[in-house]
Amino acid sequence: MSSPFEVQEVHLWWAEARAKRWGLPKSGLLKLLSANHGTCQLSGVQLFFGDGHQQHPLFAELDHRSPGSDHLGVQVICRSLNRIKGSLPYVLFADLVAQPSWSGLMERWRHQALLDPMDHEAFERLLMDGKGVQPGA
Repeated sequence: MSSPFEVQEVHLWWAEARAKRWGLPKSGLLKLLSANHGTCQLSGVQLFFGDGHQQHPLFAELDHRSPGSDHLGVQVICRSLNRIKGSLPYVLFADLVAQPSWSGLMERWRHQALLDPMDHEAFERLLMDGKGVQPGA
């Protein structure tokens, strides 16, 4: 069983920066982080926070659940998956998430996060060309 999520200095830094930029309460962002145990709401992987990790594929980013609209609220997802979501029309992304190929990608994404979360290139390869990559390989 995983240990409970504890808000640390790096989470406070992250929440404060996003609260200012997004005009949201810092306390609400910290509750969101805590509720999801500091994981990506799309993939379930443990996110990276803090200065120096902003370019990492697993860096925590705040995302509108419905692009450009506050009516569905926000979620915390990793940088690379946020780029995918942001590059597609929302309807197309919603269809994609319902596909077995998305589930397979998320399985490989989680496996890579467990195997070596610091291997930036491995995450990028998963997004560029997942051919021949088997879960658990």
